[in-house]
Amino acid sequence: MSEQYQLAQPMQGQSQASSSTQQPKKPKSPKRTGFLGSTALIVALGLAALTTGCAGNDGDMTTESVATSSPDATVTSVATPSPVVTPSPVATPTHTSAAPTKHGPGLYSGRGDQVLSLTKPSDIGFADITHEGSGDFKVEIVESQEALIYTTGPYSGRVLLDFGDDDTTRLKITTDGTWAVKALPLESISSLDNRETVHGRGDDVLVYIGAEAAAKVEHIGEGDFAVQAYAKGGLDMLVNETSNFKGEVQLPEPSIIQVTGDGLWSITPE
Repeated sequence: MSEQYQLAQPMQGQSQASSSTQQPKKPKSPKRTGFLGSTALIVALGLAALTTGCAGNDGDMTTESVATSSPDATVTSVATPSPVVTPSPVATPTHTSAAPTKHGPGLYSGRGDQVLSLTKPSDIGFADITHEGSGDFKVEIVESQEALIYTTGPYSGRVLLDFGDDDTTRLKITTDGTWAVKALPLESISSLDNRETVHGRGDDVLVYIGAEAAAKVEHIGEGDFAVQAYAKGGLDMLVNETSNFKGEVQLPEPSIIQVTGDGLWSITPE
């Protein structure tokens, strides 16, 4: 902190020192004597006149005044403390949460962090999930602590909640944006049949009920891309790549296919 200095102000009644010669003070008036003192002075003057025979004019009495200069005022450096600047408190960002709203059977919406209790329309659970916001967005299954979604920014996709003995009833949502969850029945899931190409973008779920067969898979995008098949024998990872992909996989029968990615993709059974 820098110190500031200032000249000390002269005290009240004290004249301020000048850098040049002091002006002479006004002559003091002669001190007035009492009555006896004045008579003695007259007698003394009369005796002096008789002795010297002076008949001339009396000389004027001049009182000389002596100019006395006041001592120079002492210049004192006074350290004036600088004001202490108190930093403003930094606002701590906080998540604002709104209690989830149930709009109908299996349809929920909210804002911020929540633990959502689900009502599923069937034993095998699916959900359409959307998110509006620029921050992180994470959705976990409370029972298995499995992360269904972990991304940043806006999101829209369809995910498989559980399969087999799993029974997902609660989702933990972590975000500072707005979100919506819609639980879906099996009948609403797109079917992968008849050798027709299915096109999509982002996360999606498909149902394959045909015989075991090969399928052509293509993905255009820069992010991760995965294709998983859930069948009686368990989980089968068909594709797990980054960026663009084009290849052939074997589809088990019957199975539920989970596609995960943020790019464009297509699956064609043969």
